[in-house]
Amino acid sequence: MAKVLSETELSGRGRVEAEVLAAVQRRLLDSSRSPQIPADEQRVWERLGADFSQPVAARADHLIEVSRGMLRLADRSCRGIPAVARVLRVQTSRISQLVTDRAIVFWEDTDGTRMFPMWQVVDGKRLRGLAQLAAALRPRIHPLVVDRWVHAPNADLALDDSQLSPIEWLTVGGDIDVVAELAAAL
Repeated sequence: MAKVLSETELSGRGRVEAEVLAAVQRRLLDSSRSPQIPADEQRVWERLGADFSQPVAARADHLIEVSRGMLRLADRSCRGIPAVARVLRVQTSRISQLVTDRAIVFWEDTDGTRMFPMWQVVDGKRLRGLAQLAAALRPRIHPLVVDRWVHAPNADLALDDSQLSPIEWLTVGGDIDVVAELAAAL
């Protein structure tokens, strides 16, 4: 049987997030329906180890964990263009231009609000190389795939026998093109 999110996990969330989680639970706990995701996204998850041959209940547990991950990511993101503009101390028009140019990473919340993960802000500025990294990501890649990748040590990003995450690599001055190539391969 699929796990159900507790009232504690639902409380303290915005109305939209709580409604979405409740809808996800209702859908997933209905064993007559199999959760569907786009084929390209399913392939990405399979490359990361997901097994879609599992029974519906096991997949439901997985999707609930994805929902929890998205809530954690939302907690570590700026909600909307005005919020990220304040963090970066720029005009909202500058953020809009970065979005248009695909030079900043964002995802859309359930209500259509653009969410900007805070990992791309270092010392009050955009992460060095962010424009190239963001442009290299394929459109509509799942935000948790990106979040996991930018934080995980990578064998292709080694410095003094230490594997660095893409964020660390860019922060210490590593080759931006290397990160962009890796991002394009996600």
